[in-house]
Amino acid sequence: MLTPQQLIIGLICPCLESQEDRSIRESVALLQKGKLFKWRKKKSSSNMFGMFGSDDVYTVRVYLAQHRLICALEDDSQVKDDNAFPADDGRVGFSRIGGIKTKGTLGVSIIGNHPQRPGEVLLDLECTTNKQDRNEFSDSLNICLEAYRKLPDDGMETDNESESSSSGGNILKARAQRAAHFAKQEIEMKQRKREREARKAKYVKDAGGLKYTALAMANRA
Repeated sequence: MLTPQQLIIGLICPCLESQEDRSIRESVALLQKGKLFKWRKKKSSSNMFGMFGSDDVYTVRVYLAQHRLICALEDDSQVKDDNAFPADDGRVGFSRIGGIKTKGTLGVSIIGNHPQRPGEVLLDLECTTNKQDRNEFSDSLNICLEAYRKLPDDGMETDNESESSSSGGNILKARAQRAAHFAKQEIEMKQRKREREARKAKYVKDAGGLKYTALAMANRA
């Protein structure tokens, strides 16, 4: 997704942000807020007659945390036993996602990328509101996935990395500080460039449209 440097530029000075970076930042913000879905969790065990039981269905808020999709219960009363909710199955890292498929009016499936399980559905979701919300979610997720895949290897996370790791926190802090420094430099460079362009435009106007004379005057300024 966005590097810390790109994110800082967008927050400090949106006028210097590219359209692509703005689209990614807005998509991240939407996914972090999350949307309500019905999560259909297939049962992996059969009953005494050898038939699979009905799927479990939970109403969850699906949101983005780090580079993971998280399914969190919207209402704890849906399960009587805390251990009955498959929380681990509701955490899907971007590194495991191969694609997104919409189905019908409200459905969206998160498809895995395991080479030995092609087409595996990691999350089977149905939006609880309307088609527009479903489309906003799937479009934003596709934008973030595409940006994630462009990250260098050290910018990606694996599913077994701890979000609360102290060493990871120190690394992220150092990266953020370094990114802030370079972002400030980049902002200053872009501002100087804009000022130069403004001066050139002024000199062109004052010189009566004599472009090369104006450029020479601007370079001496």
